[in-house]
Amino acid sequence: MDLPPTNLRRLNNDGYIRPKKTYTDSLQSNQAIEQKLDQFVEIDEKDIDSIPKNSFIRYIKLDPKTGDEKFVTGGLLLRITPQYLLLMGKNNGTFCAQRYTYKGEKVIYKTRFFKLLSKEERLQEQLVDTQDNANNLIKKYEEVLKQQQEEIQSLKKIIRKIKKKDT
Repeated sequence: MDLPPTNLRRLNNDGYIRPKKTYTDSLQSNQAIEQKLDQFVEIDEKDIDSIPKNSFIRYIKLDPKTGDEKFVTGGLLLRITPQYLLLMGKNNGTFCAQRYTYKGEKVIYKTRFFKLLSKEERLQEQLVDTQDNANNLIKKYEEVLKQQQEEIQSLKKIIRKIKKKDT
């Protein structure tokens, strides 16, 4: 198992001053989110605790200021707790992705997490897609073949009738 770098640092403790508009802020259109989530798969909430460490995670959270969903580019998974995922971003900076948004004691939103598919998982998906396409083609050609066989049988009947008339 790969160990995280020893030079980790909390992003909120490094003097970072947030600009008015961040890179993440520029990625909030559906098109940008779809592009950033290409080759990622959404993780069902019940499966979050089994995400492998060092997986690259992106997520959609509830922005408490606006009440809207907000896409976050995420980072490498270091730790999973019942309340948050500890991620490592650029320059080994760590931050927490909260699993839930609360209003008082009540959960009002469950953060949606997405995991980058491994090369093997992408190949497996391609294999399944190829198999599905092949099965669809087989069904299509079986239907064409069945129609042709019915047409041949119909033509054979017509030929027999014509032959009977000629004799």
